[in-house]
Parts: sequence; C-alpha cells; structure tokens
Amino acid sequence: MKFVSLICTVHVEHGQANDTELHSLLERARPEVIFLETPVMSEDDQFDIATLENLESIAVTQYCKIKPVTLVPVDMATPDESFFIKAKALFRDLPRRSHEYDHLMAENNKNVKASGFYYLNGDRHSEYQSALHAETLRTLKRMSNGPFSEFYESWLKTKRLREEEMMSNIVRYCRENTFDTAAFLVGAAHRYSIIELSKEYALEGVQWDYSGNGAW
Repeated sequence: MKFVSLICTVHVEHGQANDTELHSLLERARPEVIFLETPVMSEDDQFDIATLENLESIAVTQYCKIKPVTLVPVDMATPDESFFIKAKALFRDLPRRSHEYDHLMAENNKNVKASGFYYLNGDRHSEYQSALHAETLRTLKRMSNGPFSEFYESWLKTKRLREEEMMSNIVRYCRENTFDTAAFLVGAAHRYSIIELSKEYALEGVQWDYSGNGAW
C-alpha cells in the first residue's frame, strides 16, 4: 500500500504557517516522495527546488538534508504574466467593493496566522474558501463588470485544469513507481477540489490522508 499525505500550505510565511512548522510536518510524515505544485519539467531540464523561492522550497530543502527524497513537480505550465496582472487587479478590488469579502479575508488571514497548518488542513478553511467564492460571485453580479466576471470564470477554469493536471500526474507516478510514503504540498485553496479529485481518480493500492493524521 502506498500512502499519500495531502499537506496544504501557503506560499508565503504567515504567523504559524512558516517553514519551520512545515519542516516539522514533513519530519513527522516522513515522505520518500514529495509532489510539488510547480510545473512539470521537460526531460532535458533538471529540477532545482532552490529556484522556487517560496515557503515550501525552504522547508523541503531542510527536509532533504535529513532524508533522501524524490521531488516530483506535477503542475501544468505557468500562465502568462497578463493572467497574474488581471488576477491581482480583481482580488485587490474585491475587498473595496464588498465589506463581507473584506471581513472574510481578514478572518481567514487571522486564522492562518494563529493556527497555521492545522487550520489550513481543516474543513473550516475550506468553508471560508467556499464563502469567499460565493461572495465573489455576488459582488461581481452587483458590479455588472463584464471583464472582471469573464476573467473570474477564466481563473476558475484555469484552477480546475491545474488541479486535474496535478492529480493526473500524481496518479501516473503512483502507478509507475515504487514507494511507501509520499506527501503532496499544495496551496490550501485547492484542498477541497484535490480531495474530491483523489476520490474520482482513485487508484488501487494508494491510500490518501486528508486529515493530517500522518503529519500531526
């Protein structure tokens, strides 16, 4: 049986969600393989985690010093710069347009700061994400802003395509390689979808841990 622990993260340190705590989670889970939310490399390229420059890369680099581990990028290609410019504009504007959205974001950030990975890997965080999505739709409808509404649909589609690509690559790796324990480090906004996809893409001989029992 192969065990895969889903460990949801943030990419930038925030309170208790920091590289030291993430490193501790990895030490407890003891993965031999770590699936990473970074684009799949071509056969001619060599993956270097130091180039990521995010919270996960720092924690994983520390972990690699104490245990041999195989690092496996599983994400699709990064969208072009214009996509991120539009995303920043949208998510910067939403708190100004909606008091409820601003309140939800503030509460979510407070919970991340205080409870770190325990919160990020729990149902309460998924509930906040669902509430933020619903308030985004209400706000965009109220704004009657065609370009922002169209972009949000594109953003959701891209998010879904990435999640399907990541799960497909993980399943393929599990099918083709031998190991006992693995961890999938992914942004917490993907948690609910990844759990659902792991059930949809269920593979005999692979058991997922969503609750964190394998890490804390």
